Amino acid sequence: MPDNFFSSGRIMGDETKVTLKAQLGMFDAVATGLAAILGAGIFAFIAPAAAIAGPALIISLIIAAFVAFCNAFSSAQLAAVYPRSGGTYEFGNKLLGPWWGYAAGWMFLTANTVGPGVIALAFGGYLSLLFNEVPMRYAAVVIALVMTIINAAGIRRSARIIDIIVILSLLSLLAFIVLGIPGVKASNFTPFAPSGVLRILQATGLLFFAYTGYSALLLS
Repeated sequence: MPDNFFSSGRIMGDETKVTLKAQLGMFDAVATGLAAILGAGIFAFIAPAAAIAGPALIISLIIAAFVAFCNAFSSAQLAAVYPRSGGTYEFGNKLLGPWWGYAAGWMFLTANTVGPGVIALAFGGYLSLLFNEVPMRYAAVVIALVMTIINAAGIRRSARIIDIIVILSLLSLLAFIVLGIPGVKASNFTPFAPSGVLRILQATGLLFFAYTGYSALLLS
């Protein structure tokens, strides 16, 4: 077999020696995860979750954070034991077998395809609120195409843009918190759970999806 077979490595028996070069630093990798969490969690799902759970959204956030922490911690352990490209596929393949690894890999790809679509729709919704003549779905399609082109230009270029977007988003959220503190009133938390426990759990499901941006770190 020729030495240049596959640019990512050389097949040796049933193992593949990975020679992919790291392109992202720690800051870039963290920013990539934060971009997904902020995009889905803050700008897409907070409002629908608050509408479902009411002030008990705080409980939903805590439960979702705990579940996400357990998932992220186990993923980090697996990545430490199997530090190779492939992520979810690699873990499933090594521990459960090829079929489960294949299924896990495709489920991961499907989830990461749906997520950006949701964020794009959220962007389109915000844009249509600012400019009534701009249809939400058209704006979502345009921003999805723009981001696809940016990513196709190279991981380093897209990482620089993500860094800038995350920094601006964090500064905007910090300003929102500071300016919003005077408006916090105890009466806004009564009744605390107007729709009951079931609605709190429903909101938790939405917010867990928002937290899963950390999975991007497995691919970074």
